[in-house]
Amino acid sequence: MQVTSPGTWLVKRDDLRLIIHLFGQIRCTRYVSAIFPLLFDEKFKFDKVFQMHIYVTLCPDNYFIY
Repeated sequence: MQVTSPGTWLVKRDDLRLIIHLFGQIRCTRYVSAIFPLLFDEKFKFDKVFQMHIYVTLCPDNYFIY
């Protein structure tokens, strides 16, 4: 991924990193030098569990399903 930011002026020239919030999870890149364009060559894995609710009801004794 390449990040550009025309016209950006950084007060401090410390190393930078991206913080990614997705599906309620946080992932961070490694620190890179504050030289644009920022180049990131990293892979991230985000897991999301979707819950499925199943409702079970009791059938009367004289209820038949054909």
